[in-house]
This record gives sequence, C-alpha cells and structure tokens, in this order.
Amino acid sequence: MSERERPLQQNEAYSELYEIMRSDQSLFERFEAVLQLGVEYFGVDQGYITQIDQETNEWTAIVSTDSSDGLVPPGLELDLTTSYCRRTVQEEKIVSFADAIEAGWEDDPAFQTHQLSCYHGAPIVVDDEPFGTVCFSSRDPRAEAFSEAEKSFTYLIAQMVGYEIEQRNYERDLAEQEQTLEERREIYRAVIDASFDLLFRIDLDGEFTYHSPGVEEMLGYTADELNGHPFTVIRL
Repeated sequence: MSERERPLQQNEAYSELYEIMRSDQSLFERFEAVLQLGVEYFGVDQGYITQIDQETNEWTAIVSTDSSDGLVPPGLELDLTTSYCRRTVQEEKIVSFADAIEAGWEDDPAFQTHQLSCYHGAPIVVDDEPFGTVCFSSRDPRAEAFSEAEKSFTYLIAQMVGYEIEQRNYERDLAEQEQTLEERREIYRAVIDASFDLLFRIDLDGEFTYHSPGVEEMLGYTADELNGHPFTVIRL
C-alpha cells in the first residue's frame, strides 16, 4: 500500500508542507502543491486560495486544485456575500464545518448558491491587513468534524501563504524602486554629459564612482584612472 492509498498522517502532512515551501518551485506552484496536500490530508474535493476585497465584495480564487471546468477553478470571481469566506475574513478566524445542514448553514446564501456541504477556511493576513483565505471544501458532507490539529495545520498554511505573498510584494516593490532610481540616474548622466561643468561623485571611502566627460579632457585622466580610485590620485 503506497502513501497515497491510505489517509495522510499528521506528521507526514507537516513534513511535506515544509518540503514544499522550501522547494525551488514558483510561488503559485508551491501554493497549488500545498493545497493538494491539504486536499489529501483532509479528504475533501478541492482547496483554493482567495484574494478578497471587502469594500467591493469581490472574491477571487487566485490558486486552486480544481481544473478549469471544476467547481472552483483558478480565476473564479464571486460575490463575497455568496461565499462562506465572508465569515472567515469578517471574524478573522477559522470557520469550519463538516456538514452545512447539520451546522445550521442551510439558509445561508453561500449554501443556497453553491451547495457546498463541507467548508474549512482560514484567513490570510498580508502586511497586517486581511488579504483573503485558504479554503478546503466538498459538495458532500465530511464524515467527521475537523479536529483542532487539522485547524492548526490550516492556520499554519495561511500564515505561510501570507508571509510568501509579503515577500513577493516586497521584492516586486524593491525592483520597481530600483528601476525608478536607474531611470533617474540615466537622466542625471544625460544632463551631466551635455554640460561643460566638472562634476565628480565620490563614495564614503573617498573613491571616484562617476565623473563628467569634461574631467578627462580638463585634467587628462581616463575613466580607468579615476573610477574606483581615491581622489588623491589627482595631481594638479
């Protein structure tokens, strides 16, 4: 009997979770692998990560284990008011039930719209702000209620996802700032190159990092003789 022919055990799930998040896969590939792990661990139909705008009630599945023709495909957009996730983000805690009717959700718009009997979702926080949810669900009821250990596992997934999204946003912002700075440097160089002024740029170690073209002509030093060398190399 292979590992996937029997229920995934808690220690196996945690071990695989850390291995996936440490892998070299792209961000969304890791997210999808983690969701698939959760689907197998919880014994449900699908797992998905959402991005939610509570002001506009926009709900979007940014990653999902479902195919394009599945119940919750990647890119699916819904009205938040028709989703169980509204409670997850509003209450900022795990919302979980194995049987919607047994749990008293039969009149809820989410059940009436999507007929999902089993739901298990945790909030994702990015930069101390609500971002969305990580969810696992099934159309049919689950045989057993979600245990505290299973809730802790989902909460850990949500924390990891939030951290990874924060890092992605930070790196993206850093790259955009660097691009802006480089564009400003190019403008600065163009202005300097077109001027007749003698201009130098010296770092904290007293070494030349830039000089205008007029410096070479006026002082008789080449770029190689100046850049990376201390200003004391100049002899007037």
